[in-house]
Amino acid sequence: MRDQIISSEKTPFEKEYAAYQDWIKYKTSVPFARDFYFKKGSISEKNWMNVDKERDSQWYFDGDKISSAQSPDSNIAEESEVDDENDSGSVEKFELMPRTTEADKKN
Repeated sequence: MRDQIISSEKTPFEKEYAAYQDWIKYKTSVPFARDFYFKKGSISEKNWMNVDKERDSQWYFDGDKISSAQSPDSNIAEESEVDDENDSGSVEKFELMPRTTEADKKN
């Protein structure tokens, strides 16, 4: 049987501080070498450029935007798959499995 880890909910101050630290880390890091990782004109490059534009236009010190953008409470995740032949991406939603298994419940 493994020990369970119980952690408390983060306070708004802790959320703001974590977002501020992430922003500093992002702004002081070496720029991502897009030309090395993505083929020019590919869907992946376009997706990366959209994400990069969104990051640059986002104001990181507004509490409402930060708390809604970083809420890990939802169990629904999105996964995009790139289809190179017809140049369109598809988004598939799936539900994550719970952290507690049947073996944990029995013990």
